[in-house]
Amino acid sequence: MRVSTKRGQLLLACVGAIAGLAAGAFIFTTVAPGEADRQDFADNAAFLKHGRRSLAVCVSDVSGTLGKEADVASLVENARDDNKRSLWKNSFLESEPLSVKAPCPVGPTVSKDTASIDEYLTSIRVVDTPGPYVLYIFVVDQETLQTLAKLNLERVIPHEFIDPDPDEPAGYVQVAAALYVSREEIQDRSYIARQIAQALGCTEACSADPASGT
Repeated sequence: MRVSTKRGQLLLACVGAIAGLAAGAFIFTTVAPGEADRQDFADNAAFLKHGRRSLAVCVSDVSGTLGKEADVASLVENARDDNKRSLWKNSFLESEPLSVKAPCPVGPTVSKDTASIDEYLTSIRVVDTPGPYVLYIFVVDQETLQTLAKLNLERVIPHEFIDPDPDEPAGYVQVAAALYVSREEIQDRSYIARQIAQALGCTEACSADPASGT
């Protein structure tokens, strides 16, 4: 990871991404209502990959309450498989391997001790090239979830950016998000499936039959 000299522009990019979340847009796409939903989600294939050969999700039990890493990963794998049969059916993610690894190579950018939104923004990673993970899932304690709420942050927030053109103003591009969940939530299969789907830009419409118009 390199230290960017355009930190102010990164902060603006982050604020824009967070504002989009508050307005109902997901991290990786602006989801339009109605018939455009399916195409928007399909367009994510190239956008998510950003030169990656494959997509991956990682999960870390920061709370330290769930036991073996393999068991935590299996909870996410089950949710992923549910999505392939439902929300991602007939979409690029139905056939995408989307591997799941545990733990994540880096930790969360928000903790129970995060004092301000600026502290979170300045901790976001800026990487030279996108890593394999499009989504980092962190199982955290209730205090951390309360901190997110206090800072008016959603459960899915920007985690990694690249700066593809250092000479281009405001050139930061988000390449990874982070999902924060509790110990109880990670064990709720349907909840985690929905959260992962939404973090990757999916809506109800991405599983609809295009011919039906629904």
